[in-house]
Amino acid sequence: MQIGAGSHRQLLNLLECASVNSVAPIPITEHSPHKPDIESLFMDAKDYFSSEEIISILRELGVNDARIVNDYVDLNSELCQIECSLGALEFRCYLIGSDPLFVGMLLATSIYCVVLNPFEFADELNSRTLGLTVEVGRDDSGEVQRDDDGDPLFIANSAIHFDGGVTSEHVRRRLAFWLDDVVEIFQIDELDDEVINPDIALEGIGEMGITEQIAWILGTDSIARSARQLATFLMKEKHEVNSALYRSADKFKSDGGQPPRWTLCGEGD
Repeated sequence: MQIGAGSHRQLLNLLECASVNSVAPIPITEHSPHKPDIESLFMDAKDYFSSEEIISILRELGVNDARIVNDYVDLNSELCQIECSLGALEFRCYLIGSDPLFVGMLLATSIYCVVLNPFEFADELNSRTLGLTVEVGRDDSGEVQRDDDGDPLFIANSAIHFDGGVTSEHVRRRLAFWLDDVVEIFQIDELDDEVINPDIALEGIGEMGITEQIAWILGTDSIARSARQLATFLMKEKHEVNSALYRSADKFKSDGGQPPRWTLCGEGD
């Protein structure tokens, strides 16, 4: 990530907060994907993860290019870091704690984006119930850092704490939601224009739950679909659809791409 001295200081502050404080509560709505999973409170929850375990979870999500680095000298930090890339997206996982077991991590990426007012853009994003925080990057003089085209820099980050006990599935979901949000917000990977067939009859599915609605569409359409496509067709919030998809691993499977495409379990096996 190429960022200026001001942005380095911002990242140091984020790491300090993530290392000392508990993660700030994520706003919970009825359909929030970050709603606590009761299962995770009792099954295989643990307070520590190794770097190898985190890399394994990343690879399950399709982040095959993930490697441990300890060379971020500008941060004046010996934090263990995992450098990752997924298509055009590059990001780092800063592991909190001491090797070999870590108590949390900070996800961070820096992205230049074409927006008129960077602070209004960041405020609008942070007002949503998203699993990330967006800050405007700063240059050496403390001004907004911009690229050669004048586009402002943004630092998208999220802290994930393991203290109190979390499962590998909880960490995987948090990572997946963060990746999905970053890709969508900053339009890193354009979705294709293919939409769900509008001739598919909606009659009768209005009384179904959202999980049954998604299963009905995927079973009728027989095409792998993104959460955004499903949400648009069902006139639901994308996070509501994502929550149903990730909470029903026995019904739905993704292709591991970014953004992921979903089918019914058993199709194409």
